[in-house]
Amino acid sequence: MMFSLAAQAQTSPKYIDVPTTVQCADTSDLIKYLQETHKEFPVMAGVVEKLLMIVWKHNQTGDFSVTLSTTDGSMSCMVVVGTKLRTVNEKGL
Repeated sequence: MMFSLAAQAQTSPKYIDVPTTVQCADTSDLIKYLQETHKEFPVMAGVVEKLLMIVWKHNQTGDFSVTLSTTDGSMSCMVVVGTKLRTVNEKGL
């Protein structure tokens, strides 16, 4: 299911520019890179379409990465990296 901000707008379409460069590699190589180079470890996971999404986080700095992996675990892509990841309560941000 695709979500479009433009479909909801009555006037001119609105877009969000998402700064990302997708980097793909063998899953075991990407895991090793995130854990050894960036000291990030998985903190949550879910399914997106037929892909496994994992959020990786550096426990002290809050730096994070989001990966998508094939169901057979052979290939993974780092789709988002960022900073200041934190837990929010049920009231939101």
